[in-house]
Amino acid sequence: MNNDTIKLIVPNKKDYLSIIRLTASAIASKMGFNIEDLEDVKVLIGEASIITLCSDNTTQLEIEFEINEKALEIKIQLDGELKKEMLEKKEVEMSKMIIESLADKVYYSMNSIRLTKLIN
Repeated sequence: MNNDTIKLIVPNKKDYLSIIRLTASAIASKMGFNIEDLEDVKVLIGEASIITLCSDNTTQLEIEFEINEKALEIKIQLDGELKKEMLEKKEVEMSKMIIESLADKVYYSMNSIRLTKLIN
């Protein structure tokens, strides 16, 4: 599975959150993540999805899983933008704190969130 990329395109609706989480979990499991890190990946993708759900101008998400030898990189691309005001909402701030405590690297832009989780 090294150096593979998997893309998933879903509507930006909470109904699809379980599909995104299951996909992330299955990929992390195949990569050899331990059970604690598997749970971290599921929480990370769930919290990042909560942030995108707060965006009222995004209808579709493209989730890209980049698999390499030492890490899983997840990029969530929006078809709209994450507005600065939205990123400062209380519930979004909580999601960002959770993400930053569990991910090894995090990057936010106006139309994407990139997360990196290293294999321990």
